[in-house]
Amino acid sequence: MGFSLPAALAAKLCVPDKQFVAIIGDGGFNMVIGDLLTAIQHQIKITLIVLNNKTLQMEKDKMKKSGYNQIGVDLRNPDYVLLARACGWEAYQIDNHVELEETLQKAFTGNQLALVDINTAHITYPDFQNKETMTGEY
Repeated sequence: MGFSLPAALAAKLCVPDKQFVAIIGDGGFNMVIGDLLTAIQHQIKITLIVLNNKTLQMEKDKMKKSGYNQIGVDLRNPDYVLLARACGWEAYQIDNHVELEETLQKAFTGNQLALVDINTAHITYPDFQNKETMTGEY
């Protein structure tokens, strides 16, 4: 969790002429929010897409399929758009699929670091939809 933002920043430093887009879940993003400031401080231009369903979905799915109560997996996230803008990023909120293409186009073609916060549904992670496919220890 939380790997894609710092990895994208490092990749951009290694190959500055390429465009980098990091996709991260809200739980992982909460772990590395401070890297918004790192990117601004060093002017590392990337686009960050946050898939925001206000939960640690994979952990919730593991608990549910194992018959456990889903405790500690619901998140109370800050307003990522306001937070990103406060850190000097361009930021966009997507609440429905109609806004998706146009907003992503703005984020990809702008001259600033850009964060796109996409509200997503709670959908069971595919590996946990069928209990028979679960193997190993979690």
